[in-house]
Amino acid sequence: MEPGDGAGMPLDVLGFFKEGRLPIVSEVDSIASHIHLLLTTAPEEFPPDPTYGCELWEHEFSTVQATGVWMDRMAQHMKELVERYEKRLTHVDVKAEVDQAEFKLKHGEQVAGRLKRRLRITLNARLARTNETFRFTDTMLVAPFSLD
Repeated sequence: MEPGDGAGMPLDVLGFFKEGRLPIVSEVDSIASHIHLLLTTAPEEFPPDPTYGCELWEHEFSTVQATGVWMDRMAQHMKELVERYEKRLTHVDVKAEVDQAEFKLKHGEQVAGRLKRRLRITLNARLARTNETFRFTDTMLVAPFSLD
């Protein structure tokens, strides 16, 4: 199963304040949301558990000469995080890939280009409850570079 395949819907937090209850989401969407939160949280941002979060953000601006080694390290770290914090999944496999995304910024008549490294995370696993396939893909922009 993939996020969005279930009967769930996006979490409506404002609806909670109006109606006093939150909608029910599918297990797949709940897991996907949790993984996204885990990967986008830096260590020590969650005081009850300072180890919760991804070390990616500690290395966001580092110059990496051996990109393959860095990606393998990030994939292994993310796998360990998901195995530790998302017990609804088993047989977790994570792949990390880096490419570049280009953005054009226009200031009056001047156009400047910006490049950012884009990290694509692909996770394949099994739902512990049903043994169904679970797939998750997310991209994050990291480490900006400027090309004027």
